[in-house]
Amino acid sequence: MKWLFLIILSTFVSGGSAGIDRRVLVIEPNESVQEILGSLQTLGLIRSINLAKVYLKFSGEMASLKPGIYYLSSSQKFSEIIKTLSRGPSDVKVTIPEGWRREQIAEYLSPYLTDKYFLPYSASLEGKLFPDTYFIPPTTTSAQVIRMMVDNFDKKVGKTVNADTLIIASLVERESRIDNERGIIAGILWKRYRNNWALQVDATLQYVQGRSSDWWPKNVNTRLPSAYNTYTHVGLPPGPIGNPGLASIRAALEPIESPYWYYLHDGKGIVHFAKTLEEHNLSVDKYLSN
Repeated sequence: MKWLFLIILSTFVSGGSAGIDRRVLVIEPNESVQEILGSLQTLGLIRSINLAKVYLKFSGEMASLKPGIYYLSSSQKFSEIIKTLSRGPSDVKVTIPEGWRREQIAEYLSPYLTDKYFLPYSASLEGKLFPDTYFIPPTTTSAQVIRMMVDNFDKKVGKTVNADTLIIASLVERESRIDNERGIIAGILWKRYRNNWALQVDATLQYVQGRSSDWWPKNVNTRLPSAYNTYTHVGLPPGPIGNPGLASIRAALEPIESPYWYYLHDGKGIVHFAKTLEEHNLSVDKYLSN
């Protein structure tokens, strides 16, 4: 009759929500059962800590709860939750979007890593932290996930992409909205660079001025004293301003030649190219002046 008692008890302990949603539970090493059950109650996954203790005592699973990060649902019964916590955490699925900078990636991955060294370990790797979907084991270190991302870059892109191309690709990633405009924008940036024109890319200033509250601020200071200021400094910025995806890297490797020297995106995200400064200024007045 013990199994029947546990089934009934599990029903009373469970949070009882009919909806299916994700709740994140983090169990720290050496965390007590009382603390774990308190977290489950806070997340709305159990009704009573005392009844939960009774269930754990009779089921013999009081000491089998393993530390880690768990993704649980309010629709799960308490018995199912305990089985999950006893098995231990599974790999965590994370997706890094194209164009993110190192700081964004570090901020996003911090709950899943066992240390806080992502930024110092990746200091020279901006541009090569390949944006993709990864499955991270529950005990992953910063060094391990960085190696995973760089190996993925080498596999998808190769090791022959030079520094200038990777910088241009990072600019294209931030400056383009859709794939069919990336090649033309890459061509304009390469043409400006090779003809000693200032690139005048706002994203390079966003990279310098960005903070955790806003990694890519809309308002930038075009007079900012920085080597990343492509309004006041001719040539490329010192390094990539983020981690481009494969489409932007391909655009930088195979830019499309065009008669254009200028481009802008209007409020709807539509790109407008121009051959001359006069044409470009007309586009500014038409699409950006309110």
